[in-house]
Amino acid sequence: MVRPLPNPAGAGVHISPEYRTWFIAVVWPVERPRRNALLSALEGWAQVDVDNEVGTDEERLCWLLGQARLERVQQLGMTRRMLPHGGDGTPRLL
Repeated sequence: MVRPLPNPAGAGVHISPEYRTWFIAVVWPVERPRRNALLSALEGWAQVDVDNEVGTDEERLCWLLGQARLERVQQLGMTRRMLPHGGDGTPRLL
C-alpha cells in the first residue's frame, strides 16, 4: 500500500484561504482527471502484480510508474534520445 503524503498543516505549514481557493478552482480540475487516468491505468497492472509479492509497495509503484512512462513514450513514437533527460531520469546538458 502506498503511504499518503504528509499533512502540511500538521507540519506547521499554513496555506492562505486565497491560495486554497485558487488551487481548488484552477489546479484541482486539471490534476484530478490526470491522477484518475493514471490510477486507472495502474489498477490493471496492480491486479496482475498481486500474485507477485516480491519487493515493497514503493518498489512496485516505481516499477508500475516506469511501465506507464515507457508505454506513453512508445505511444508517442519517441526514442530515448528524443527525451529531454535521456530516458534514464537524469537531466542532459544541452
